[in-house]
Amino acid sequence: MKKILFFLIALPIVIASCNCPISLKSGDKAVLVPMQVDEKWGFSNKKGRIVIKPQFDLVNPFFDGVAAVNVKGKWGYIDQTGKTVIEPQFNWTSRFAESMAPIRLGQKYGFINKTGEIVINPQYDDVSIFSEGLALILVGDKYGYIDHKNNIVIAPKFDGGAQFFEGLAVVRIGDKWGYIDNTGNYVVNPQFSNVSDFSEGLGSVKVGNKYGYIDNKGKTVIIPRFDTALPFSEGLAAVNVDGGWGYIDKKGKILIKPDFMRAYSFSGGIASVNSKGRWVSINQKGKEVDIQD
Repeated sequence: MKKILFFLIALPIVIASCNCPISLKSGDKAVLVPMQVDEKWGFSNKKGRIVIKPQFDLVNPFFDGVAAVNVKGKWGYIDQTGKTVIEPQFNWTSRFAESMAPIRLGQKYGFINKTGEIVINPQYDDVSIFSEGLALILVGDKYGYIDHKNNIVIAPKFDGGAQFFEGLAVVRIGDKWGYIDNTGNYVVNPQFSNVSDFSEGLGSVKVGNKYGYIDNKGKTVIIPRFDTALPFSEGLAAVNVDGGWGYIDKKGKILIKPDFMRAYSFSGGIASVNSKGRWVSINQKGKEVDIQD
């Protein structure tokens, strides 16, 4: 009997480790879903019909029309027909963003373009994808940022960092997180034990044991009172209150009661939630809806 597994695309995609706080932004919506048959991976549509025959050792979801695939320990890329567009040759790859993708050869990281040409030679100890024209780099034990031409825009001096969103990036000094602008100047000094990327003008921050939200000037907009707080999406943010997940608006008002076991951000007016052990989709009124292909 064949063993078939499907990749849960409702889960947010963590783009870069880099000792960063977890990023919960998923980027593009996947049209094809990674699936495993026995020991090989391929892709199906959302109804489970196989579109790309399982033939790869590992795969990543599609972004911008291509997906990274692993063949015998090497990573390359295929298009949505399953055709190889960049031959498997790298020790590691990530997704394309701003027409470039991080790759690793040996123990060093660099970038390729969409033809597979190396445009930034592998020279860094870690990198992120590009976002708002900049990519996070690790040099030794410090993080900084480069542009598309490999110019160091922000010198490596941080103990942790993440991608830019809405003109700001979270960075860590010691065990405290803050925010910088794209010149490297602090907008919010490192003072929080955990933070999220900015989204829709707000970022979640941890003060003591609770999460709240600040604006891009560092002003508290929603007083910390949640056990966990995800970034805003489409005007709502998923929050955890006493073990239950629900949704708040930008004034901190609970619009969808925290009755779920898990909840993710809204996209296209729909969010995935775990209701009593069952994954379902809800609308912004908290009502369960059917999703058609």
